[in-house]
Amino acid sequence: MRWLTWLTIAALLIGPWVPPAAAQTEDPFAQQMLDRMTVAEKVGQLFIVTFSGSDVGPDSVIGRLILDYKVGGVVLTPANGNFVNNAMTPHQVVTLTNSLQALAFQPTKDAGTAGPIPLLIAAEHEGDGFPYTAIRGGLTPVPSAMAIGATWPGGSVQLNPDENYAQRVGRIVGRELRALGVNLLLGPSLDVLNSPRPGLKGDLGVRSFGGDPYWVGKLGKAYIRGIHEGSKGRVATVATHFPGNGGSDRSPDEEVATVEKSIQELTRIELAPFIAATQSDPDNLGVTDALMSSHIRYRGFQGNIRQLTRPISLDAAGLQALLNLKDLATWRTRGIVLSDSLGVPAIRKYYDPQLKTFPAKSIAQDALLAGNDLLYLSRFALNDNWPEQLANIQATIQFFREQYARDQTFKARVNSAVRRILSLKRRLYSEFNLKNVQVDPEQIAGEVGQGKSDVAQIGEKAVTLIYPGASELADRLPSPPRRDERILIITDARQVTDCPACEPFPLIAADALQQAILQFYGPKATGQIAPEQISSLTFNQLKAFLQPSEQFKITREEQARIERLIRGADWIIFALLDLNPVDYPASDALKVFLKQRTDLRDKKIVALAFNAPYYLDTTEISKLTAYYGVFSKVAPFIDATVRALFQGFPVQGGSPVSIAGVNYELQMEPKPAQSIRPLLITPGTTGPIQVGTTLRVRTTPIVDRNGHRVPDGTPVVFRPFYPRDSVYLSPQETITVDGIAEATVLAERPGLLQITAQSGAAATSEADVLALTIQGDREVTATPSPIPTSTPTPVPATTTPPATLTPGIPGGQPGPAPNWGALFLSLAAIGAGSGAAYTRRRERPMPLSRQVRFLLLSAAGGLTGYILAGAILVSILPVPHMVLVPLVSLGCTLVPFAWLWYREERWL
Repeated sequence: MRWLTWLTIAALLIGPWVPPAAAQTEDPFAQQMLDRMTVAEKVGQLFIVTFSGSDVGPDSVIGRLILDYKVGGVVLTPANGNFVNNAMTPHQVVTLTNSLQALAFQPTKDAGTAGPIPLLIAAEHEGDGFPYTAIRGGLTPVPSAMAIGATWPGGSVQLNPDENYAQRVGRIVGRELRALGVNLLLGPSLDVLNSPRPGLKGDLGVRSFGGDPYWVGKLGKAYIRGIHEGSKGRVATVATHFPGNGGSDRSPDEEVATVEKSIQELTRIELAPFIAATQSDPDNLGVTDALMSSHIRYRGFQGNIRQLTRPISLDAAGLQALLNLKDLATWRTRGIVLSDSLGVPAIRKYYDPQLKTFPAKSIAQDALLAGNDLLYLSRFALNDNWPEQLANIQATIQFFREQYARDQTFKARVNSAVRRILSLKRRLYSEFNLKNVQVDPEQIAGEVGQGKSDVAQIGEKAVTLIYPGASELADRLPSPPRRDERILIITDARQVTDCPACEPFPLIAADALQQAILQFYGPKATGQIAPEQISSLTFNQLKAFLQPSEQFKITREEQARIERLIRGADWIIFALLDLNPVDYPASDALKVFLKQRTDLRDKKIVALAFNAPYYLDTTEISKLTAYYGVFSKVAPFIDATVRALFQGFPVQGGSPVSIAGVNYELQMEPKPAQSIRPLLITPGTTGPIQVGTTLRVRTTPIVDRNGHRVPDGTPVVFRPFYPRDSVYLSPQETITVDGIAEATVLAERPGLLQITAQSGAAATSEADVLALTIQGDREVTATPSPIPTSTPTPVPATTTPPATLTPGIPGGQPGPAPNWGALFLSLAAIGAGSGAAYTRRRERPMPLSRQVRFLLLSAAGGLTGYILAGAILVSILPVPHMVLVPLVSLGCTLVPFAWLWYREERWL
């Protein structure tokens, strides 16, 4: 009977830790759906497509793609004429999204048995208006990522959780996209702009949160959390552009960029924010739903400097090497990878440098087999001709259907991707019915355009003084413009358009700053400025004045007028965007002005960077009276800039990127010239401290060289010292969390105990030593270990302690919680089944020893069934753990009884 004893012990010890069905990596719902889907339905789910026009009827192009080709998602953009940005845009978009979802739920004659599946409806919404915010009309004008980066921590070490502006902007975006029926945000960007490349095609401008990988990860995670909160879980995020586009020197609209970095180098900078955004939270609201793979090639990726990858989005070995990294592997079990657009010029040139062919089927197949789950078919032809794109989309989907039927490896890859996609859609919609998926048009007015006051507050926090320092500025600009001073505003009012047939509009209106000044300080406001004091010009006009040409023509009268305006102005204010002389030749007008006009030293010349702040060099900046970074051109930021010029609030922002022109470089290590003061936080130490007391101490906030709190995981050493006896206790090494380090120190002996702290080159000064008097007449020798205030998010860019691995759990992930309920129910079922069988067998005479043996045999069968069900069957059968395990246990308990019933009088 020993085997029965050991079997019982194994069941009691192992059983509770068998993972319940919900903890399995496979989603039972997705698997059930997949089993019922036709090949056409499975293949269609892989594709997210663009379409031309606004017709979404059953016989329209997009209607046929949804009904006949079963595509799983669409991307809305004004560039394709899906909608027009104006006051009615929210109603246009709601009509579109509701109609598109209705198509997905429309039964067709060849429909499969899985039932309707909602569409993923995606849009770009990075902020800062055109060109990376598709839906603008009627919505809150949210700022750029870099503008948000300038607010954290806003040049101050005093952090307030209520002022998490990234999360607040995310809530606005999530709420408004949900109201419109958009459920997939192509963002946020987690690219790290650690080395700005002004003037190059690959320049990210304000599309990045900044140049510090730690803060980009922090802000990106907060933004993602805000999206999920604001949308109430109805908008999924796609973090771009994995594994990081900050080191690229060209745009995918030009050609595939090549970056010489190994995986280890990428992990230190580019990958760090993506790792942060894929790490679990208590509620997982800060975890991105998907990553967008980028079209970048890497040299030396696996350590061989001579080896060059394919574009990582199409390179199976390279992309899988990244996704299999320890910090990403767990997220990948349910996270989706979405390819970047598979029809951009970079991909066209990669497959055919002569641009004579476009192998659509091969491109899509390579992207899928590389590891992308969703394939983004946009501009999917050799040129942007829509009929050719449509033909390629249809041919590719048909090719995938055929490959699914004849290639088992391809079939398995499709099934794996579709399971992830179905799981994501189930997380967005608890029930797949049209009423649950469509949005109410009557609720639009109360949901969109309501966040302007929040954006205005962020604008005040973001405006940054780049040059000169605050103290010098007080001498240069002791007061704002006065009544007797004239102001000339020159704006980069470049014209852009949403689509070839759309009306052009300026990125910043030529008189935007002038109108804002009059709004706040004109006759109808404070009365500081009269309308006749202000004049406005554009960069085009200034460039024509400075360098007349065939492109920039000017009359003599206009030239004389501009000269009078310049000479008569007391203030000349420039509103800058990025430097792009190839596409916008007038964008360098300020540079030309500063080079040519050296006769204006008596004037106050102020530059306002509404894009990135690194386009001016040191000589150009030195000629300015003041230089401000604004980082976003949306209307609330223009208003905030005017109020900052008129000293309406103290400028608090801090540039989140390096600016070579003012020798400003982001550096994450602790600032040497700072005082780190240890503080005693041990509860109950208001009275005398006795020998043997464990003291908890923490530092004041530790800042980096730019005045921001240092990243989590920055090493700090506490040094306890008894100066009278010249006794040094063991140093306590710990790490920072939110810029603060904490440790414990044991008061080992009586006397004066001094505690100092050091982090890098920064150390406690003599005035900030923590001095404590320890009382008692004995000594202790044990030294407790230091404790961090909380567990920091792993950041590859900093030194962090290794994670504690859980034995038996791959990757060191914590094991599942014990399922005690299933154990108790199973034991009850075993007891009841054994008792019932034993009672039934007692009706026939049998020796007592055989009665006991029969009872124990039934119990052993039940325990065997319990282990079998808990260890194997719950991962195979789509039945709840609490139901399946007790039922199997009861069935196995009755097996010996059934066997004996069959054998009648034959005993064991």
